Amino acid sequence: MKNINKKKKFLVIVATHGDEAFSLPIIKGIKKKFPNDFDFIVGNPKALKENKRFIDVDLNRIAPGKEKSALYEEKRAREIMEESKNYSFVLDIHGTISDSDIFTIVTNPTPQNMFLVYSLPIKKIVIWGSTNNGRSTGPLSRFVDCGVGIECGPKDSTSVHKELENIFNTFVSKKNMIPGGNKELYQVFGSVKKDELGNINLKDFKEVKLNGQEFFPLLVNQYKDEGIVCYKLRKVDFYQKFSFPY
Repeated sequence: MKNINKKKKFLVIVATHGDEAFSLPIIKGIKKKFPNDFDFIVGNPKALKENKRFIDVDLNRIAPGKEKSALYEEKRAREIMEESKNYSFVLDIHGTISDSDIFTIVTNPTPQNMFLVYSLPIKKIVIWGSTNNGRSTGPLSRFVDCGVGIECGPKDSTSVHKELENIFNTFVSKKNMIPGGNKELYQVFGSVKKDELGNINLKDFKEVKLNGQEFFPLLVNQYKDEGIVCYKLRKVDFYQKFSFPY
């Protein structure tokens, strides 16, 4: 990180999980076209080298990290937190096996983070809480001064790779951040466990009704090994959620 130019506008994190290397060549290519507009770093270089999700603990669950921890990812999280202070904002790219296409994740819906996601050329926005269920650790994007996640799925899809490339080319070439566009705003409010599913087909962002409750599935089968079939989304009206009554 010593060679990073501190005067650049924003920072992109790729491969926060070592098995999500797909975005690295994409961002490298865009960096060649726009060398002075942003920087990027590999979030978890050790896990990337071994093609593993993480070495000791999930890097995107233990921010803000610990400088003197014996766990590699805790130390790495602290390094990333410190480096992020040199940039206006951070974009953390992730990949999923789910057929979700590309959407943004806001882990801390502050005004600056909402301004950021509404400036990105990505239609779907998911708010994934700011309380972190009472935990003192969480995703990298929750602890940077300004930052959001970009989730891409399926992560091995060439069409998704091309879409991500087009998104970044459009965003970086704009030069000015102007919020707007036709956005869809969602919020996570629960999950579906394996024993709750029954005989129902789920697809990301396609509304279903299960046990009398309507919701939009998110990250279908991504966390099935942890017993979670998907997360539940509800659509949110931006003005009702964020406007002050008067």
